[in-house]
Amino acid sequence: MLPSNLAQLIGLFVECIFYGIYLATFAACIQTMVWSGPELRWRSRFRNHWSMMTVVLLLFACSSLNLALGLLRILQAAKRPTGISSTEELGQDWVNIVKPLTVNIQTLIADGILVYRCWVVYGRSRKTVAFPALLWLESAACTIVGIYKQTNIHSGSRSSASSVMPIIVIFWTSTICLNIYATSMIVFRVLTVESQCAGFEGLPPLYPFTSRRRSRLQLVTRSIIESGLMYTAISIIVFITFLTKSNAVYITTAAYIQIIGITFNLILIRVARCGDEVTGKHENTLTGTNFVCGISSPGGMEFPENSSRGTTSTESVEDFREVEKRV
Repeated sequence: MLPSNLAQLIGLFVECIFYGIYLATFAACIQTMVWSGPELRWRSRFRNHWSMMTVVLLLFACSSLNLALGLLRILQAAKRPTGISSTEELGQDWVNIVKPLTVNIQTLIADGILVYRCWVVYGRSRKTVAFPALLWLESAACTIVGIYKQTNIHSGSRSSASSVMPIIVIFWTSTICLNIYATSMIVFRVLTVESQCAGFEGLPPLYPFTSRRRSRLQLVTRSIIESGLMYTAISIIVFITFLTKSNAVYITTAAYIQIIGITFNLILIRVARCGDEVTGKHENTLTGTNFVCGISSPGGMEFPENSSRGTTSTESVEDFREVEKRV
C-alpha cells in the first residue's frame, strides 16, 4: 500500500499541476465576465452579475487555501524532528482538519450553484429542485458532523477512521446523485428549448437568426455535458478511494478540489464566448446565457403556448424573441 506521507507529497505535486490549469481558466473567466470582444470592452451589464463573480472568487479562495495548507503541512513536517504524528498525517492537527474542510466547502459551493442553475432553468420551480436541494442539505449536515468527529480522532488515519466512514459515504453519495440529477435535468431543459426554437423555422423573413440560435444551444448543451461528466467522474474516483480506504485519497482529493473550479470556469467561459461569436452582441452575451451561468432572468425560462411550428404571426415572432432572450 502507498505510504501515507508519500501519498500526501504526491498529492501536493498533483494539486500544483491542476492549480496551474485552474489559474489559467480563472484568469480567462474573469476576463470573459468583465470584458467582451477582442477590444476588451467593459460589459455594460456586468454590475448585474456580481453574484457569479462572488462565486468565482470563493472557489478561487478555497482552491488557493487548500494548496497553501498542503504546502504548510509539508513544511511543518520537515521542521518536526519526531516525524509523522500519531494520526499518520503530516503537519499539525488543525491543518489536517481545515484542509479537508476546504474540499467539502468547495463541493457545497459547486453543488449549490448547480441546484440554483436547475432552479432558474425550470422557471424557479420548487418541485424540480426539491430532491437536489435535499441532497445538498444532507451534504452540508455531513460536513458539520464529519468535522466534529475528526477533531476527536487522535490515532490512525482520519480519512479511513470507522467513526467517519459512514458520514463520508453519505456525503459523496449525495454529491454524485445531485450532480447526475441536476446536470441531466438542465440538459433535458436545454434540449427542450432547442426543440421549441425548431418550431420557428417558418420565420426566416422576420427572424433570420433561428438556425444560429439552435447551433448555439447545441454548443451550450455540449459544454454542460462535458463539464458535468468531468465533475461527476472525479467525484466517483474520490468516492472509490475513500471506500477502499486507500491513501491515494490524498491524491484524488488534491486533484478534485482544483477540477471543481476548472469545470465551473469552463462553463462560464465557453457559453459566454460562443454567445459572443454567434450573436455578435458583446454586451448582451452574459444576459443571453443567463440560464447556464446561473444568473437569474425575469420569469425563468417559460415558453409561450402559441409557439407551434410554422406560425408566422407578429405575436409569435415577439414570443420567439422573448424565448430567445431568456435562452
